[in-house]
Amino acid sequence: MIQLNALHLGIEPHLRDAAAMGELARVAGEIETLGAAPVFVDWPKRPGFPHDPTRYERFREDLVRGAAELQGAAEAGDKDAVVAAYARLDASCTACHKRYSPTY
Repeated sequence: MIQLNALHLGIEPHLRDAAAMGELARVAGEIETLGAAPVFVDWPKRPGFPHDPTRYERFREDLVRGAAELQGAAEAGDKDAVVAAYARLDASCTACHKRYSPTY
């Protein structure tokens, strides 16, 4: 999860920077890939997972979808769509961490 956090937090300062759209698209693609990785998909299957895995899966799917939207918006150079997609991606991170992170 630390890999995802570092990528996610590095995006915000560059959301409206036209010169950063290519890098935003690349990072969003990396977030989408990480969100679909076994470590994230299988996390609620571990013994002792204390919550409903259905809710976790919804947050994870929102993350992947938000990253895909962010990538598309950045590739199109649409700054308003980039900001909106980032907001959706960020909301999924925040909601999941509030529910599942013991250190949040």
